[in-house]
Amino acid sequence: MKYSQLFIQTFKETPVDAQIISHQLLHRAGFIQKSGAGLYNYSPLMVKVIQNAMTIIREELSKINALEVSLSLATPAELWKESNRWEELGDLMIQFKDRLDRDLCLSPTNEEAVVDYFRKVAKSYKQLPVNLFQINTKFRDEIRPRFGLMRAREFAMKDAYSFHVDKTCLDNTYTAMFDAYSRIFERMGLNVMAVEADGGAMADSGAKTHEFHVLADTGEDELIVCKEEGWAANSEMAQTKRPDITYNDLQGPIELVETKNNHTIQELSLFLNEKESHCLKSVVLKGKKEHKQAYIMACCLGDDEINISKCMKHSAITQLECANEDDLDTLGLTKGVVGPVKLDHKEIHIIIDSHVKEEASFIVGSNKKGFHIKNVTIKRDIATYQQADIRMAKAHDVSMNGNSIDLCRGIEVGHIFQLGDKYTKALKASVLDHHGKSLYPLMGCYGIGVGRAIAAVVEQLADENGIVWPKALAPFYIAIIPLKSKDEIIANAAQRLYEKAQGMGMNVIVDDRHVSPGFKFKDADLMGFPIQIIIGETFKEEESVEVRWRQSGKKEKVNMHDCLKKLKEERF
Repeated sequence: MKYSQLFIQTFKETPVDAQIISHQLLHRAGFIQKSGAGLYNYSPLMVKVIQNAMTIIREELSKINALEVSLSLATPAELWKESNRWEELGDLMIQFKDRLDRDLCLSPTNEEAVVDYFRKVAKSYKQLPVNLFQINTKFRDEIRPRFGLMRAREFAMKDAYSFHVDKTCLDNTYTAMFDAYSRIFERMGLNVMAVEADGGAMADSGAKTHEFHVLADTGEDELIVCKEEGWAANSEMAQTKRPDITYNDLQGPIELVETKNNHTIQELSLFLNEKESHCLKSVVLKGKKEHKQAYIMACCLGDDEINISKCMKHSAITQLECANEDDLDTLGLTKGVVGPVKLDHKEIHIIIDSHVKEEASFIVGSNKKGFHIKNVTIKRDIATYQQADIRMAKAHDVSMNGNSIDLCRGIEVGHIFQLGDKYTKALKASVLDHHGKSLYPLMGCYGIGVGRAIAAVVEQLADENGIVWPKALAPFYIAIIPLKSKDEIIANAAQRLYEKAQGMGMNVIVDDRHVSPGFKFKDADLMGFPIQIIIGETFKEEESVEVRWRQSGKKEKVNMHDCLKKLKEERF
């Protein structure tokens, strides 16, 4: 490829909405172009990077006998209604009607579609296990699309789904996919960490699941790492404990106290001269359970925070979010003084964090404006409640065994989890077992966000000069840079070297533009080509060129006739 034919534009300026390095550099280097909120056009350079990533994925999945399919982007509502997710995922999906008034959506995920494909083919256990994957477009109507390709609404995704007769078979494929993912990300040049995670709305409760994270300060996910015990987990499901809790063990009769306009735990603590941990923080959450509105009152120690993902896990209520003032009015509760005592609403499920000592005394909201209640003992004063780990882990926590932990941030690039028979049972996708009886196969689900993984490469490897592509992903491995394109001898030498590289099957671009050397160097660095071959005046004197490695900055003068062979054989 000649640069003059590339049809891209680079920029000195950073877009005002580009908050992270990958978004900034992919735009400035001409790889992506914003089309709308969370929507991006891909330039010829970006398409080549995506194709390289997809090739790596296909090669590694073929090694474990995964079969590639292609499922339709638009899927009929009937499939989603069979699994009871038409309403559950409604806000995430673009739902629409066709000209015959049939309901469809743009698929945010494809469990239903792949099970429909499976049930139309599979009849017997002898056809299992089978692992089907696709690399296809997804659309998720994110509330806040941001960070460029990290959280776009339309994106390329590799999703795979496996079907099995039993748990042992599923575990074997899960392990094979885990290993394949590790190889995929290694070939992409990514340093990843596999962490225990929460399957979310896609998985059945208690599913075995791991996320693959690239450690980065710009990551959206908080990770908990215990080096001593050799585990890592997403904070959404990591269980840790506080080493420093002091309780008020003095019990007494409950007492209504006036607290005026002191609503926050900090204000309440100062006003009553009590430790924050002697107060209970109560948060009302709303969600869906069996397609009906459901409510939770989640309570934790005053200086802790509620983890909504854990609340979903322990309550089986999905789509949880904080209730608004209208919800509180409907429930007869008052903002700022919400509490679990004398809560007669059967529709409110009370969950109390496991760090809250049932026999200790706490200050809680009274559900009466301007007042709180002192000396509340959970075991004595709350009739019905559930106790579970629902707090956010903190930096000064320890593991459940008392060992130190670290908090870091990660970019999720892959997610694998076991689905059980949740979807095969919902869509009645059964096969006959070896006794001739119906069996609902167990499923595994395995996703890679292709664009997100590419953005993570930029985040992890970029330097002050621009993108640094690993060889496996680079749109062009070698950039030939003639310093004086108007000099006939140098220009001809660049053309000959370019043609020779093409003849050797090398992925090469020549910068044939009539611009200054500085401009060419800046663009080559910005675009991240791994190798630069620079042809200047020394070529005319001794037929030598300078080979420069983008990542290390290493330079070496070499005879032009030998450089390609050495690069091909990786002899440098």
